[in-house]
This record gives sequence, C-alpha cells and structure tokens, in this order.
Amino acid sequence: FTSFRFENVSHPEILDISDLGVQDIIVGDVKYIDFSVIVKDLNGASDINNVNVSFSRKEIIRSNSSCNFVNFVNLITANYSCTVDIWYFDEPGLWNITAFANDTGNLQSANFNETFILSETIGVAHPFNLSWPTLFPGDENILSNVVLLLNNTGNANISVGNINITAINLLGQSDS
Repeated sequence: FTSFRFENVSHPEILDISDLGVQDIIVGDVKYIDFSVIVKDLNGASDINNVNVSFSRKEIIRSNSSCNFVNFVNLITANYSCTVDIWYFDEPGLWNITAFANDTGNLQSANFNETFILSETIGVAHPFNLSWPTLFPGDENILSNVVLLLNNTGNANISVGNINITAINLLGQSDS
C-alpha cells in the first residue's frame, strides 16, 4: 500500500492595481510611473515569487519584470511596488496595464488588466529665428529667406494644417 499526499495547490491572484488616472509628461523627458499591485495566494503571501507588469498601446510595450515586495497585507496577501517608464514620444490616449504574478511552485496568475490615460504633450522646437529680406511698408505675404524646420518634440499628432506662427517684435505702423 502506497500513501499519497495531496497538497493544496493555489495559483496567485492579482486583486488590484492602484489607479493611475491621467498621466502627464514633460517634452523631452521620461516619466517613471510608480504604482502598487496587490497579490493574493491561498498558499500564503510568502509563496508569491514575483510580479510582472507592462503598459501597452498598439505595438508599443513598456514593462517591469521585477516589481518589489513592499509588505504583507495579511497572511495570504502582499503589496508590491512597480515602476514603468513612459516616454515623451509615446502616443497619447488610453494605455493598457497588464499584471501577473508567479509563485514559488511556478504557478502563474491570470492576467489582470487596467487602463490609464497618457495626456497629449505639445512641443515644437526650431533651431533659429526667422528673418526676411528688406521689407517695405505695405508689403504683404513676403516669404522668409530662411527655411523653418520644425521638430515635433512632444507626442501630439501635429499636421502642417495645424501650425500657426505668431510674429512678435515687428516694426510696423508706429515705427516705419
């Protein structure tokens, strides 16, 4: 007669990802977004081995495969801190967050999904000032003698039809 021992086998489960809301980013920068992931394992919170998260939008994926343990919430639940970077050129709009956890028995949780919004950042840079040939009072629509090269330094979809130039420091009606 052979004796068999059945162990309680339980997959970890992601319970929650903290709300990321709307994220803003500065032109030319990277933003490190910190958030919490709460994981439960009926075999005990100490059975949780690691937590992985990723942000995705269309074909872009940003990920963190090494979230850090913060604390035990109770005997079967743990809190992990995750950080994922998002870049100034990443497309604005609705991004998906996907998280999953593994335990020491190589069991994996189902994917847990949330979303957040990356706001649009408008930034345009040009390397120099415009100049014109000699202008005379009454002249209209005189083209600059310098080609203006605009560099979209944000994540906004800017088309040629959306660009307006405001000229300042011009001589005119009161100073000929």
